[in-house]
Amino acid sequence: RAVLLDDLQFTGLKEESAKDEKGRQFACPNCGAPVTVALATSKSITCGQCHSIIDLSAGIGGALQHATQDEPVQPLIPLGSTGQLQGAAWQVVGFQHRMGQEPGDDEQFGWSEYLLYNRKRGFTFLVDAEDGWSLVKPATGAPTMASSTARTVTYLGTSYALQYSYNAETTYVEGEFYWPVSRGQKTFNRDFASAKGLLSLEQTPTEVTWSIGNKID
Repeated sequence: RAVLLDDLQFTGLKEESAKDEKGRQFACPNCGAPVTVALATSKSITCGQCHSIIDLSAGIGGALQHATQDEPVQPLIPLGSTGQLQGAAWQVVGFQHRMGQEPGDDEQFGWSEYLLYNRKRGFTFLVDAEDGWSLVKPATGAPTMASSTARTVTYLGTSYALQYSYNAETTYVEGEFYWPVSRGQKTFNRDFASAKGLLSLEQTPTEVTWSIGNKID
């Protein structure tokens, strides 16, 4: 089960990581502008000058692959901003804009995801969608599907009912991410809900990711 770091009551730990990765800097492979990596776990980063997406999965010493982006999207919350949520200080380190479309429906809908980071709590997502804001984090362990129709799932003793099924595509990214990102990434999503909160499934041909969260004011 997921617990907060402080709840484990470790003692004798160093305050900072033994391997300090802050301040890694290199020239953007597209425009040559300086790019600084702030987080040791980052697998992708965007150039603040030309908005190219740069793949860091091979390390800065490897061949830096990049993909250019046109039509920048302006986040409502600027990257680097910090704020208090659920009793902790979070910093916005990444931003994604995504589009969704239900199978058989011609209309599309969009939403934004802010990747937040806290040194002790790790990463979480602040989601800005048409039906409001929510705070979402990766789920620990996999929920149980009730049947092959996948209209009901159970997670930590709570049953969640299917609300939406749709195809999703990433249309713009900015900042740093702990996984390789790219424009045009596609997933099949299912959103479930209960009185206790939200449960989301994102599926690609090679990966299944569950997330748990709650709506916030």
